[in-house]
Amino acid sequence: MVVACCLIMRELRTRMVIKIKNMKNFFKKILFVSLVLILFYLLFLLLGFLFEQIYINKDSAYIENGLGAFFGAFFAFIFLILGNLFSKIYNRNKKHSDALVKLEYLLNEYSSINSDNIFLIRGFIELLEKGDFYVCIFKKLEIDRSILLDLYNIDFINDIFSLNIEIYKDNESLNTITKLYTELKSAYLEGKINKETYDNHIKTLVIPSLKYLKECLVALDLTIKDTIVKTRILLEPKSIIGWFTKIILRKSYYPKKFEILYKKELEKVEKEYEEVKKKSEEKIEKIKKMIK
Repeated sequence: MVVACCLIMRELRTRMVIKIKNMKNFFKKILFVSLVLILFYLLFLLLGFLFEQIYINKDSAYIENGLGAFFGAFFAFIFLILGNLFSKIYNRNKKHSDALVKLEYLLNEYSSINSDNIFLIRGFIELLEKGDFYVCIFKKLEIDRSILLDLYNIDFINDIFSLNIEIYKDNESLNTITKLYTELKSAYLEGKINKETYDNHIKTLVIPSLKYLKECLVALDLTIKDTIVKTRILLEPKSIIGWFTKIILRKSYYPKKFEILYKKELEKVEKEYEEVKKKSEEKIEKIKKMIK
């Protein structure tokens, strides 16, 4: 009996809630229709007043004032829309330019770290071939994926995406080889494996892996250089007309003359690379002489 009463009360409550919702919707519809009718009534009064003044009283001042007010509001609306549009386009281009500047700094850092890793791998291989131990101090390249969100050139975005994938793979290879060598060295020093087993694994696993990784890092160095060139081309200052055209008609792909610009900029970057490499080698030679 009690259960039946509870069910009846729940059903009544549900019906009351439904009725209240229906009444709210009904009153909302009435309010909306009333507002529409009031607006139409006011519009009708305004049109009637204008008709009386223009066609009965022959007063053209209302036409002139009305047209003036209309065109003033219309052009203000147009300029507002255009101003908002240009503001959005300018902000988008500014984000793109800022991202390119940030990317160029990041790529130069990539180039420096990657060159150091290549140099360290060479020394790593030489020591292992002599039978010595080595302390792994490789540095990974930190990927910044947020830069992609501020770029609008689709071709360039694809290039950066490919570069990030290549960096990710090389970082994983560095981690794998470092872990492999560290575990082998620890196992040998702790007496878990003998000298023959250790040397065999070094010759058949670690050294070949390091040589392959060095080739991968050299290829990555070329990719980084290629991306630096493209970044500088997209960052090149334009004339005022070219800058204005770039903002209005921003290009989502590389232009037709991009290959010509690429070759010119590549020559500049390669010269800079050679100068940096020469200074680095001279610095290393001085350190070697000081050690001797």
